[in-house]
Parts: sequence; structure tokens; C-alpha cells
Amino acid sequence: MTPTFSSIKINNWRQFSKIDINFHEKLTIITGVNGSGKSTILRILSQHFGIENVVLATPGGEGSAGPLFLSGLFGRPDVNQNSMKWEEEEREIEEENQEDVEEIGNILYSNGQTSALAIRFDGTLSYHVDIPSRQNIRGLFIGSHWPLSPYRRISHIPTDFSNIEQHNGKYKQVLQTKYIHGQSDISTIYVIKEAIIAMAIFGSGNEHVQPDPMIEAHFKEFKEILRKILPTSIGFQDISIRMPDVVIVTKSGDFIVDAASGGLTTLIELAWQMFVASRDGTNFVVIVDEPENHLHPAMQRTILTSLLDIFPEAQFIVATHSPFIVSSVKNSSVYVLDYEEKIVDGKPARYVNSLLLNNFAKGGTASEILRTVLGVPVTMPLWAENELEVITRNFDARQLDDALIAELRSRLQHAGLSEFYPEALSRIVTAR
Repeated sequence: MTPTFSSIKINNWRQFSKIDINFHEKLTIITGVNGSGKSTILRILSQHFGIENVVLATPGGEGSAGPLFLSGLFGRPDVNQNSMKWEEEEREIEEENQEDVEEIGNILYSNGQTSALAIRFDGTLSYHVDIPSRQNIRGLFIGSHWPLSPYRRISHIPTDFSNIEQHNGKYKQVLQTKYIHGQSDISTIYVIKEAIIAMAIFGSGNEHVQPDPMIEAHFKEFKEILRKILPTSIGFQDISIRMPDVVIVTKSGDFIVDAASGGLTTLIELAWQMFVASRDGTNFVVIVDEPENHLHPAMQRTILTSLLDIFPEAQFIVATHSPFIVSSVKNSSVYVLDYEEKIVDGKPARYVNSLLLNNFAKGGTASEILRTVLGVPVTMPLWAENELEVITRNFDARQLDDALIAELRSRLQHAGLSEFYPEALSRIVTAR
């Protein structure tokens, strides 16, 4: 069995004061406001899959040789980020041509092995987080934004399809090219279409093509995965090859894969990547950044449950802003990256700690999770909040009687805000 992640700890680096996350064997959800560091943690973990994590330093002033940058370390006796220290470090770099290596935390793996997390900083704009004793972990990283996939007719069908993972190398190459350079000659959906057509042709075969039972089994399994992961409302039925296109057959109508909505495309690509990763039957890790993008709230409530059911051998680590995803799976660990006030170098500052939620907190309604977990103080629309303020401003709690309460209800009903009567009454009482 290949190792998975057991925990990660990060201390006194960038926005992090104390991050201490123990990964659930099946599902860990990391949530928090924008800028709290969710994606930073995911990118460090994804280095185990061959994805380089380049960190950009913060400009800190000018030295004799040009701009000076800060590595993000704080709260350590040997790291004083003032101009005298910058000049001293600059001289050391110039004289010794050595990088400054600082440990910022560690990662524990399921096989009991541990690796330090260290930064190698030479005073320039970019640097890396090193994991010197990192273990060989099978997995994939699924980013928060899917590249656009313009339509292109299939012009090539792979004939050597005995190794589906080898074919998937083309998919990964196209995806990486798009993320790095912003474009590619072909799309990821195009690569998936090639594979689907190859499975359909060489799996079942015909009077001229010898069938391959293993490829046929792969094709049937992928279709079953789509049946489970796509919304039940569309009624997925089959995949039909109508050259040069791949058509999704559903109870609500047929459409070519390229014409799928952003949400359906996201689900199809999710299904394909995890389908390929699961081919050898061993455990693997799936890291997903903001899976809610392009998904209807109904799908946000069910997507993780479906994936856990389809891929029981996988460990999922997910970053999200969605209250529906936070509360979607009871048997999971949910961590909030939360800000706290600290005094650093004699000055007040705000830094991030990790907080494990109990089942009561993650089992709340969407509104409760938005308020208590994600820090959204008001969950009603902004226009409704403004109108509620105007309506309640003229009521005095000390004078409330049956007539005034009836008038309050009438004004709320006229504004279309009847359901916010308890909120209105609370505002009136607390205001006085």
C-alpha cells in the first residue's frame, strides 16, 4: 500500500501562525476566507505529484545591489526583518553565495515517515518550499479553474490503448501547458474524446477488429462512473460515438461533449482523472481546490459523497468556500483557517491558525455555516439588509405594542421581507 498524508504542521511563515492539520483517512475539508492560505497548503501537498511550488517573496526595500525581499518568516529570534538585517543578509549572499535554509514545519505520512518543510531563500523574488524526505505518493491535483476547451474535430485515434495510464500522460501534458502558458494546441476534452473513441472501438471490436475485454471493461466502468457522478436530473444513459464526435446520451436530450455546460465539463474531467488514477486498484490521494466552481448548490451537496462512494481507495483533501460542501459528509475532518490578532516585533498583526470543527459546527445549515465558519456576518441579500435597516429604524422597543407589531409585520410584508420578522425584532431590541 502506497503512503498517504497523515498531518501537516506549519509555523510562523507568511500568513500562518500555527497550522496543525491531521488528515482524515478518507476526507479532509479545509475552509476559510480568501487569503487565509488554503491554496498554499494544497500546493505544498501537490509537490508530491511533481507539481512545482514557486513562492513569491515580498519586496522589503532597497539594498546596495538592488531590491531586497522578505521570505515571510516571523516570530523567530534569528529572523529580524529590518533594514540592518536585510543588508547583513545581502552581504552574506554576495560573499558566500549561499541560500538561507529555514524549517517552517513538517509532514507526517501514513507509513510513519516524516519530512521537514524548509524554505531555501537567497534574497530574490522567488523561492521554493523543500520537502527533503518526501514519500512517493500516488495522486493528482485538481485546480480551482478549468481551462476553456474550444471545439475541435477528432483527427487522430490512438491505436495502442493497452496502457490507459500511459495515454493519460498526454492529458496531463496538455493540462500543464494550459496552466503555465495559458493555451495549448489541443484541449483536455479533446484528449478525453480520443481515449473514449479508442475504448469504444478496440474494446468491443467488430468483424475486422479483435476485441479487448480489458479495454471494454474500462469503457463500461467509465460510463458507470458518469452515471453516478452526473446530475440525476439530466438522466445519463450512454456514450455514443458519432464520428468525429462523442455524444452524451441522456433522458433530457443528446449533446456532444464539447457542448456540455461548465458544470458538466467539470464533472466529466473530474471523473476521467480519478478513473485513470484508480486503474491499478491501489490507494491514491486526490487534492481538489474549490470543487464548487461551476456546480449548482444541489451538486455541491452530493459531489463528495458520490466521489467517496465511487473511489473508496482514495484519500480526498479539499479546499472550499461552499457551506454545502463543508457539511456534506459527516465522517470527515473539517478545518477552518481563522485569523487571530498577534503582536509581532512589537506591532499588532493578524495571522492564521487552523481550527478543527466538531460535528455540531459542520452539521449546521448553510446560513449557520456561513456565519460561524466562513465569517459572513449576515446571510440575507445586501438590498434586504438595507431595507430592513430603514424599516426598523423608526421603531422603539419600549413603545412596542400589538398595534406597532402589526404595523411592523405589514411593512415587512409590503417590502417582501416577511420571513425576516425575527431579525427585524432583534434589531429593534438591540438598537434600544
